[in-house]
Amino acid sequence: MMITGTTRLLPLVGHPVAQVKSPPAFNAHFSRSGVDAVIFPVDVEPDAAEQFFSNLAGWKNCIGCSVTMPHKQRAFARVDIRTERAEMAGAVNIIRRNADGTLVGDMTDGLAMVAALIAAGFTPAGARALVVGGGGGAGSAIALALCEAGVEAMTILETDRDRSAAITARLGTRFPGIDFSTEKPPTQPVDLVLNATPLGMKPNDSLPVDVQFLSSGTYVADVVTEPVETVLLARARAQGMPTVSGLDMVHWQLPFQMAHLHLPGWPQDGQAA
Repeated sequence: MMITGTTRLLPLVGHPVAQVKSPPAFNAHFSRSGVDAVIFPVDVEPDAAEQFFSNLAGWKNCIGCSVTMPHKQRAFARVDIRTERAEMAGAVNIIRRNADGTLVGDMTDGLAMVAALIAAGFTPAGARALVVGGGGGAGSAIALALCEAGVEAMTILETDRDRSAAITARLGTRFPGIDFSTEKPPTQPVDLVLNATPLGMKPNDSLPVDVQFLSSGTYVADVVTEPVETVLLARARAQGMPTVSGLDMVHWQLPFQMAHLHLPGWPQDGQAA
């Protein structure tokens, strides 16, 4: 890939960024598709994030910005226009910069995770899901996408009771036919357990949920990308449960983020390359 004065830039902003997995796949896609663009990680401390997003509006050769932890809520507050998904989640993970400097934010974590789950054989329609960290940016987006995909019931576990109440209220209003709960543990068996917290990034992190009480057919998913196989996923796999990793979710981000940026996505069959 040759970077020139006409190359369009797509920073991936987070803190830290050593764990991010998307740049190689995105840059390979740009090269295959003949798109003169490059994505690269930018480590921005939280106190500097607001200034970064302000500068983005005037960055003429920048097509937008991909956003990872912990800046998704700050990005939400700074963009000029938000999609309905972003509004529901209260967070943004992809920003398109229009020619006039307008910043348009979307939240694709939920779309990507549900696509990864379906690719792994999970059927959302009629399922019962447990989302740990469902009040956060990624968790809210994933909870929304699961509801849109037809889950029957959802338990949202969140250490912040205000966030738990807020997302449950928003989703309950939008999806009155779904049975929502914040009980721990769920009173009925679940078909999916999903960790949407950073727990698992560090070796000494506690488990977000104890998998030994789950049935062998329960799907277990994790948004953590480093390590690719967290302790949660390793224990679930050891007990015969199907698993979906954060890297699987990253893989499915590409078509949704390309669509938001008005760039070519995967081939017309919509399948991952």
